[in-house]
Amino acid sequence: MIYVEVSGTKKIKLLTEACYFYLSRLNIYKKTIPLDIYIHVCRMVISGHCAFNHDFKEPEITISLNNKLSEEELLITLAHELVHARQFLRKQLTNEGRIHYWKGVATDNEEWEVEAYELEQNLYSDYLTWK
Repeated sequence: MIYVEVSGTKKIKLLTEACYFYLSRLNIYKKTIPLDIYIHVCRMVISGHCAFNHDFKEPEITISLNNKLSEEELLITLAHELVHARQFLRKQLTNEGRIHYWKGVATDNEEWEVEAYELEQNLYSDYLTWK
C-alpha cells in the first residue's frame, strides 16, 4: 500500500493525483510493500530533492519541491524526483553520507540524473493526456 501526503501548498489534490499517476507509470504503484511518500512544497534553492530512508521493509520517500515553481514545473519536477525514488527502491542509487553509489559504484558524476531527465517530460506529457 502506498500513502502519499502533500504539504506546503494549496495544490494538494493535483500533486497527489499526479504522484499516483507517475507511480503507476514507473511500476511502483503495484508494489506490495508499504511505502510512504511525503511531498513538501517549500522554499529552497534547487527545483527539487528526493530523500530515501534506506529501510526496505518500510521505505519512506521525502520529496521537496521549490515553492517558486509554476504548476507545470512542479509536475515535471515531481516526475523527475519520483524517478529517483524508483532508483532508490530498486537499489540502483544508494548513498552513505555524502558518497553516492550508482549501480554499486561510488561516483560523483550523477549518472542517475540521465534517466530522470529522460523520463520526466514523457511522464508529464502522459499525465496531461490522461488528465
